[in-house]
Formats: sequence, C-alpha cells, structure tokens
Amino acid sequence: MTARTISFADALACTTLLGECIELSDDPAAWQKHLADGTDRLIGGVASALKVLQPLAGEPVVLEGMLSGSDAEMHQSFDACRREGGHKQMPALDRLMGAVEREGELAFRYSDLTGGLHRFHASDFYDRYFRQLRIGDGAAGFHAQPTGRLVCVMVLRQRNDRSFGSRQQDVLAFLSAALARLVGTRLETQRILRAALPPRMESTLQALLEGDSEKQVAARLGLRQSTVHGYVRELYRRYGVRSRGELLARFIKRRKSATAS
Repeated sequence: MTARTISFADALACTTLLGECIELSDDPAAWQKHLADGTDRLIGGVASALKVLQPLAGEPVVLEGMLSGSDAEMHQSFDACRREGGHKQMPALDRLMGAVEREGELAFRYSDLTGGLHRFHASDFYDRYFRQLRIGDGAAGFHAQPTGRLVCVMVLRQRNDRSFGSRQQDVLAFLSAALARLVGTRLETQRILRAALPPRMESTLQALLEGDSEKQVAARLGLRQSTVHGYVRELYRRYGVRSRGELLARFIKRRKSATAS
C-alpha cells in the first residue's frame, strides 16, 4: 500500500468540511449534498458522488449513493451504469475492487484503468456512459469499513479540464478514510436508503419496527415465512447489521435524534 500524505491546508479543509457535514447529520440529503459541493470546490470538478458498496461474490453492489452538482442527464447515465453493470466493461476496475478489499484503501483516476486518457476516451465504457456528458476523467478514493463495506468518494471533471494529479488523489484518499469512520455512526444515510426500498421490503421493515415477529409479518402481509425471512436477511445486509436488535437500535437512535431536534 502506498503511503499518502496531504498538506496541512488540505487536511484542515477536509476536516472543516466533515465537521460541517456532522452539523447537518440530522438531514442525510443535506449533509451529502454539502459534502459533494465541498469536494467539488476542494478538488475541482463538475460533479461528485458518495457511494457505499458491499462486495458480494466479487461484485461491488451499491447500497447507498448520492450524486450532486449534476444535471438530470448525468443522473440518468449513472443510473444506467449501475443497472447495466457498466463496471464489467472495465476489467481493471474489478481487479481494483479486490485490491481495496485486501489493502483496505485505494485512490485512482479512471483513465489509469485503461492505460491513459486517450485509451479511456476510446473505451466502450466511456462511449456508453461519459461521452455524451462531456466528462474528461474521474478520480475516486475507496476505504473499507470493518463491516466489509466500501466507502467511495468520486469526482468528475469536464473534457477540457486538466487531468487529476497526485494531490487530488491523496485528498480523495484522506476524505474516503475519514468518511469510512463516520458513515453509519455520526453520519447516517438510512433515510435515503429506506426511501429506495421495494414496497414489500418497506412493509416488512415497518412491521418489524412495530414489534412483529417474522411469522406475524408473514401473516400480516400474506406472504410465506421463507419470503419474509429473505426480506429480513436483505434488510440486515443493506443496513450493515447482524441481528434484529441491531436493526431496531438504528431506527430507535434515529427517532430519538429527530425528536431531540
């Protein structure tokens, strides 16, 4: 693993930005937008993204994510990339995911995955997802959490902008490492994640929060108990918990915070 260092000024700017995000922690959408806007200013970009991923059977599954500083066309392109498994068009990205799991952290430019900016612009991945957006390059920092989840901060630059240098990659590595310690503890994202749950899974979660057992949830929703059990296991995975008690504790904590505010 290559040691990375950043300047005092950059460290102070990152720490200040994260402190401001913590002050906005009661509103997940607000702190994530503030993080993205602040990262754009600090790194220099047209759009930033925060993602929380879970490697499953070698596949990086996006559990939570927010893309800010961008228009509807960019959101549509990123959604298409996620739906279609666009990362498979860049085999080097899959290898890097394995490196992140082994080493715990990594920062890179997207153009490095194809051997340079010219090859990146000639790739099928770029042609499918980036060309129409006039994106020049992207840079990302990944850091693993103890749960095995990966926290990623990504920044995009336009076609005519300068390429990302070592400073920008070092700052992204610093930010992703700091966020990995905060996301799920002092910075909650579940409100966004819960809004994206499928209807049956949302109903299952609501019944669990009201005190129903899996058997009672099945009867209440007219489902097989095995189906409900599958939903419960998926809820555990999405929220990074290992038991029903941990799942309930997360929402009780969030409700107390909302009541106090």
